[in-house]
Amino acid sequence: MKHDCDTLLSQLSLDLDNLLSPEESAALDAELQQCPGCRSLFQAMRRADALFRSAPIIAPPYDLSAAVISRIEHGYDRDKRLLGLTLMLGGAMSLWPTMVLLVGVIIALLTATNPGILQGSIDITVGLLSTLHAFLMAVGTIGDVLSPWIIPSLSLLFSTVLLALTLVWATRSALAPRSVRA
Repeated sequence: MKHDCDTLLSQLSLDLDNLLSPEESAALDAELQQCPGCRSLFQAMRRADALFRSAPIIAPPYDLSAAVISRIEHGYDRDKRLLGLTLMLGGAMSLWPTMVLLVGVIIALLTATNPGILQGSIDITVGLLSTLHAFLMAVGTIGDVLSPWIIPSLSLLFSTVLLALTLVWATRSALAPRSVRA
């Protein structure tokens, strides 16, 4: 009969745990005499088993469960703070269109009440834009990179990341055990 190392390997663990009958154990010893690889593996397993059996059993510290629960609660507190920060940043980003509209309304009202303000505002805006243009041209390729479509794209990307983080943290917070969420 041909020797099968895989079948023998499953019997090695059973023999170490004394789960084989004396006949099966004798058959295993005969098989081990035929295969030096299996024999050396079994000797290594016996040495490891002896080490495990001789090692003292150490009890965990008495406050281990309290420490684990404390770490879990700390993690959920951190997640709550991150969720709050994400919601705050998302809210701040949603305020930008409102602020632009508000500034436009204020400029329109100031222009309607005092037409001279319009000319001063235009002069200041043109001066700021000229300075910005000169800076971008001096830097070179940044002017190409900061084309009109990149800012809305970055804003969309940032908003998407904030939404994804909000969903992740909200899901983790919702899945927290009730004692931790309280």
